[in-house]
Amino acid sequence: MAALGLLAGLVAALCYSYRFELTYLRHILGVKIGAARRGRRHPGAEGTADDHNFKYDAFVSYSASDREWVLYRLLPGLERAPERFRLCLHERDFAPGTFITINIVSSMQASRRMIVVLSEAFVSSQWCQWELDMAKHQVWEDGSDFLLLLELERLERRRLPRHLRDFMETRTYLEWPARPAAEADEAAAWGKLRDALSPSLHQQRQQLDANGRALMALHLQLSRTLTALDWEWVDAATVSQQTSAQKRTTEKQKGKFGRLWQQQHGANHRSSVRTVINSTARDIDAGAMSALKKRLSHLHRGTFLSVK
Repeated sequence: MAALGLLAGLVAALCYSYRFELTYLRHILGVKIGAARRGRRHPGAEGTADDHNFKYDAFVSYSASDREWVLYRLLPGLERAPERFRLCLHERDFAPGTFITINIVSSMQASRRMIVVLSEAFVSSQWCQWELDMAKHQVWEDGSDFLLLLELERLERRRLPRHLRDFMETRTYLEWPARPAAEADEAAAWGKLRDALSPSLHQQRQQLDANGRALMALHLQLSRTLTALDWEWVDAATVSQQTSAQKRTTEKQKGKFGRLWQQQHGANHRSSVRTVINSTARDIDAGAMSALKKRLSHLHRGTFLSVK
């Protein structure tokens, strides 16, 4: 028992010592699994995801030095906008009592986008760089436009970390007007930021509600004009379309797997002749020959039997 207690204590100490690395690996694994699932749901699509699974429109990564601008400019400018964007801020939305690293990873996964407020203080912050490193793997893994860079103040490119410099050289980023800024310039910047985040989760829910109400209105209108026989015809036509679509899908799959089988087995297996070699000293009687032919006909339709 003492040995088990010592081992448990050692494991707990190692987990605590390497908590950042373990969180990092957990995030990378989650990103890879999420990318694989999105790829299966949307083959060939780039950066697609089911937005209804998200809780926030954007997770905001910023330095404590830019806290005032984020809380009193960015937050009201987006959450009080007509689109009613919902932002995730660590000091307001993180779950209390949970490791910061776990909060960061779970908040990123619950957000459609990530807004990075770039400044000299951000570049100098170890926590901010860790958050950016987490986002980097999600962007590179699924090719999405998850990251939205907002340059709050002009940064000297040669002093930036390599991965941040690569992002700014290969992706479009938003340059925020220097303070004090002209009203027209700041309005244009707000418009670009809202366009980049649109449509918001609120707008999508509104659109779904509008579609639902339109379908209900159409259904009520049809119920007043169609007779029982008309509804039977509609049901039959719907079932027929579904059956036809299922048949087309089945035939398509059969053709695909048939071609795959031919590619894997080569031309030698395409012959319609099957040869059975009798390695015993006895002759095959008529009953055994008939049973053998029936079995081969069942397994390989349209084949001919040759006995040697």
